[in-house]
Amino acid sequence: MGNQSSAQILFDRFRFREIVVWCAIASETLLVRLLSHNPLLRQRPVEGWILSKLIACDEAFPSTLRRYITASPLRAQLIALVLCELDLARPDLLASRLHSLSSLTGLAFTNPLAPIAYTILHRRVRDIVRHLYPTSEGLVGILSKIGDEPLSEENYRLMIELHTKPQHRARLSALRYMPRVPARAFAILMALEPPYVSMKLVKQLASVHQAKDFLCSIELIKRVVPTASDGVLIASLESMEAGSNLGSWVQRWLERASHLWVEPPSLNSAEFTLLANADAMRDAGRRFENCLETKVAFVALGRTLFVEYRPHPCIIELESLDSGWVFHAIHGKSNLPVSPSITRQVLKKLHSAGIRIPARHFRAAHYNRVARLASIYDFSRDDFGVIDEDDELADKLAFDASYAA
Repeated sequence: MGNQSSAQILFDRFRFREIVVWCAIASETLLVRLLSHNPLLRQRPVEGWILSKLIACDEAFPSTLRRYITASPLRAQLIALVLCELDLARPDLLASRLHSLSSLTGLAFTNPLAPIAYTILHRRVRDIVRHLYPTSEGLVGILSKIGDEPLSEENYRLMIELHTKPQHRARLSALRYMPRVPARAFAILMALEPPYVSMKLVKQLASVHQAKDFLCSIELIKRVVPTASDGVLIASLESMEAGSNLGSWVQRWLERASHLWVEPPSLNSAEFTLLANADAMRDAGRRFENCLETKVAFVALGRTLFVEYRPHPCIIELESLDSGWVFHAIHGKSNLPVSPSITRQVLKKLHSAGIRIPARHFRAAHYNRVARLASIYDFSRDDFGVIDEDDELADKLAFDASYAA
């Protein structure tokens, strides 16, 4: 019986060890799963500007780096927010601002980085924020919305400025209604100007450059569509469906252009009609069976102007210069070429009105014959070639024959 009892005891001990090992393996597997699926337990990588400051604090107050790596997202964002204010050459400046919080411990710190590290690790997040930024409102809430990864130092400084300066109340109001705040939001809000400060715009704009592009677009829209007041434009923005493209919204407004913002050329109104607004361009596009309707935005931008020549119906395209206009192209119905004689007639009248004419259509037109023979073409320009009058009929027949073919 004694031998059986000993064997039984050995068996029980073996089973116990097996159970312990199995439990350890199961616990490790469970821990790995928790760390991979729970953001509160996941270790975060440390890199960039914050790494050097964390290492300095860790040397003064051990375990600072480890505590940051395993901290909650809110605590980690607070640590980054405070450290963005830290000047490693003068740590005493920040230490003095936190003195009343760190002195409550009764600990004696010799290195000014030690009380900074202790405070950001052990004091309440709300207490630290209230102590450093007493005039801020809602800063802790924003820290909880920006995720787990540290932002750039500039973004933290912008966040502080938004929460502490009264002139940014409209920007701050838009920020508070966002369920999650992307890193780019702070710089975009600072770039936008009231009344165009809204959560919808922050979501649609990808960068500060796009925010500046948007404000420039608003300026242009108001110049070419005088009825587009701030109230009208804001209402239009708010009515945009989710997922709508902001660039398409700008283009639709430019396509309503009713005024030119550049000085148009002075042409004989008995012969020339300026197509200076969207309605005139659409009407001409229908009559000439061309794509003028799609060119309204280019006219609104001040780059191009289209003119109708009535004695021999055709459309003239002019380009804007730093001062004045230059001839670019001439088109007949359905974009067919205009005869050389009509082209020369139009060019002479445009030149007399102060319109600049490229050399290939005027002074150097004689050598267009060389270009034609040698097949020297610049497809970015209209190289139809104005040639000598004595061969006008032959060239007209050549034009007609080529397009008929």
